Amino acid sequence: MDDTITYKDVYEIEDGRVLVFKRENSQYWQMRTTINGERIWRSLKTTDHKKAIALARRELYKLEALVDAGQPLKQQKMASVIDEYIANLDAKLESKAISIHMHKKYKTYGKNQIRSYFESFLIQDIATNTIDQFFRDTIDEYDEMPTESTVKMWGLTIRNIFDYAISKKYVARCPDFKVPEGKLNGRRAAFTRSEWVELEKRTLEWVGKSTEQFRYNRWLLYFYIMIMGTTGMRTNDARLLKWKHIDFFTKTTECGGQIEKSYVSIRASGKPTKRRKTRELTGQKHCQEYILGWKDYSKFTDPDDYVFCLSKGVQYDPVQPFRNLLNDIEMLNDNMGEKRTPYSIRHTYATLRLESGVNIHLLAQQMGTSVAIIERHYGHVKLRDNVEKLAQNRNK
Repeated sequence: MDDTITYKDVYEIEDGRVLVFKRENSQYWQMRTTINGERIWRSLKTTDHKKAIALARRELYKLEALVDAGQPLKQQKMASVIDEYIANLDAKLESKAISIHMHKKYKTYGKNQIRSYFESFLIQDIATNTIDQFFRDTIDEYDEMPTESTVKMWGLTIRNIFDYAISKKYVARCPDFKVPEGKLNGRRAAFTRSEWVELEKRTLEWVGKSTEQFRYNRWLLYFYIMIMGTTGMRTNDARLLKWKHIDFFTKTTECGGQIEKSYVSIRASGKPTKRRKTRELTGQKHCQEYILGWKDYSKFTDPDDYVFCLSKGVQYDPVQPFRNLLNDIEMLNDNMGEKRTPYSIRHTYATLRLESGVNIHLLAQQMGTSVAIIERHYGHVKLRDNVEKLAQNRNK
């Protein structure tokens, strides 16, 4: 026992290998053990001594399993690892071990997208699928597709951070991952109006052909596509959407008499800014039917449940199911040969809304983007609107 610390209550468990104790002026139990000569302390974050003993025993077994697997014992949050990595970059710059140009790049990418995404993770818990999800989510946050060099720098910075963590013995190795390949600039693939109608028809047929075991999964994907396609949400908006973020309201309009119509309000939080954490958007009229239809079918409809999920509390990842569906119904590629992804639904929404005559300023507000972005990426819609003028005979 450490004589320099005053203990209020103490238990020794596992033949004295683990000390479970409370310090003076503390309500929470803690544990202390020594493994391979390394002293380990943990806060058990409970005021119940029985629960504390059980948690301490579980933590000991976990630590022993890490030793057996050759893994480091000390758990580090990614935020602190990245902060250390950046401080190390500064030291390298001062000693001229790195150029000013590369120092700026690594520091910028490390502090911004990578730290903000991974900061709450323990570095030991980051696996290949975690990094793959980072690429998908971060790319989807962009109104414009990031350049290929930007995406490669994300990958290089992540590897450098893990190299630093390995040198400090926080982890044994860097997870295997691939930086996304392919064309990462220009417009995303989308669906034309007729293809969108065909997509709903074929998806319903696809759901009908499924076995009972997979029917719920397929209905989830169907309603995901239809709700996304009638709101223009970002994929991150959909991933974070909970039932408490959806509301219905009525509005009375004058049209040969007073008519009361119902509308949907959705609070989206997929791309927060410093000044605005959420934004409000609405859906096309039939969006309400899709939302209510999915709520009737869904297994998880409490206010704090995710709207799109296969199991309680777990956010839905539509990437692979969407790819499987489009492969099955032979609609994976657009007419330019580009592969469609869930983000293609947002691109389709913007295109079809503009074709329907929706004001560009109103559309930008709905989609949480700028008019400049809409004009830059959907200029082809203006060309279609003026095709008759452009095709006129020069003599007329």
